[in-house]
Amino acid sequence: MVPYPRATVPLLRAVRLYSHIELAIFAMLLIVWLGQLGETAKEVLGWTHGFGWIGLCVLVYLACRSRLLPWPVLAASVSPLGPLGSSVGIELALHWGGRSSPRQAPGPRPAAVDGSPPRRAMPREEGAR
Repeated sequence: MVPYPRATVPLLRAVRLYSHIELAIFAMLLIVWLGQLGETAKEVLGWTHGFGWIGLCVLVYLACRSRLLPWPVLAASVSPLGPLGSSVGIELALHWGGRSSPRQAPGPRPAAVDGSPPRRAMPREEGAR
């Protein structure tokens, strides 16, 4: 993935913050809708959430294209879970260190002590010892 600390990347920080804000808007929309607290509030929060969710999906896409987030975070963002899926996906991606799953290898092998690139094992030819 990326060789620098993820928390210092401005795009990733913006996407993470925006995802949490969108999650709060979505939670307010659910509360207003379930509690039948007003048609105007429901309409305003609905439009805000709708356009906000589209913006969130675009930002997550840009972060995935920049290799700051794994692609499953985008899948979680466009799913019916919406901002909840993206928020959980971002936090899990940061927790796993950028890997798309906890079982995936942790990244490229480190360079040798002398600074040369890591050596790859050469395939053996048939009949060679």
